[in-house]
Amino acid sequence: MRVLSHLICATAIIAITMTTACSADSESQAPKPGVDLSKLETGSFPSAPRDPNTAKVDASGQAIEAVRLAAHVPIPYDIDPSFEFAYGAYEPRATSSLPGSIIGIEKADGKEIFKEVLAGWDTAGQRRFASSAGRRAYIQVLQYETSAKAENSVRRIFDTQRVIKSGTSVNIPDFSTALTTWHNGELHSWLLHKTMVIGVAFIDPMTIPPDPEPAVTFSTKAFKKTIEMLADYTPTPISEMANLPIDVDEMLSRTLPSVKGEWSSEVPEGAVEPAQAALARENNPRAAASAYADAKVDFVATDAYTRVYRAADADAAERLLAGLLQPEREYYKVIESPAHLPNAQCFEARDKTVNSYRFVPICYVQYDRYVARVTSLHVLDLAQRTAAQYKLLAVGR
Repeated sequence: MRVLSHLICATAIIAITMTTACSADSESQAPKPGVDLSKLETGSFPSAPRDPNTAKVDASGQAIEAVRLAAHVPIPYDIDPSFEFAYGAYEPRATSSLPGSIIGIEKADGKEIFKEVLAGWDTAGQRRFASSAGRRAYIQVLQYETSAKAENSVRRIFDTQRVIKSGTSVNIPDFSTALTTWHNGELHSWLLHKTMVIGVAFIDPMTIPPDPEPAVTFSTKAFKKTIEMLADYTPTPISEMANLPIDVDEMLSRTLPSVKGEWSSEVPEGAVEPAQAALARENNPRAAASAYADAKVDFVATDAYTRVYRAADADAAERLLAGLLQPEREYYKVIESPAHLPNAQCFEARDKTVNSYRFVPICYVQYDRYVARVTSLHVLDLAQRTAAQYKLLAVGR
């Protein structure tokens, strides 16, 4: 499973509702923003739609396929609702050129393991806000070209991981072929499934003495749910992956682009993710899942410091904003909105001494059916980013 070690985390949500280009009905019902776009102070940030292809990891299309796969991978909350928190600032995609990470495996060994991965997705969850204060769980799916390559990989992952986390094997009911290691409160399980490898990790630092039963129960349910969801996934043929589109209805082209140094890895992060995939990036999946469902969110564009959500309509976007903000309000206080953008709501951490990278300054603004989030480490930078994002969504509409 992926080690969630990246520092910068955007923890609250910004809402931007905008008129969709493909719906005349939505345009006719869009509320008047009451903002003079010419007066917005955007600094050096772009405020015109971009070519979304500049956000591609490479020409292979594998990273886009990873997002397609992600629509069929559960998050731990889907298995056990007690895993209501997560640390969403990380790179969940994995490909041959975008190596993921696996607990207990060194980075160099991991690169070798991921060389034959076509597409992969990683999700995580924890029972407490502080990850070290309770149980954690991870689910990872890796797709290969053939079942033979997947079989070789599952054995290599298991053997490499077990060198560091040596322990005993336990049986996973209904999945007797799963390779497992129980070690000091941690259960790591790997299962071959067609041309894929499914990994489940369950970590319990609190129970003394360690008890494998909760881990076995979770892992059994996780394997069943993952296989059930994967039944609806049709892998894209390798010969067609390069032609996969990275954008959906201009969502990414109208999302504020990031630059190297803002990425959680060494490659561009721009993507348009189905709702199930987008939940993997949320810090509070319980609240987010409820808000997504109520607002009928179908896609979320993400690019480092910024996310743009698409709700069913303007009213749904308002409900989405409220739902996503509710669990975060206790951590933030109101700050001044960007100049000439009075409908933006901006906040900073109430207690700046507590995990400042997790509680960075944030702004929220609404315009029609889209919901977005803008964050930054600095308030002035945030104001310019938010103005630029608003202009991106409003210009030409």
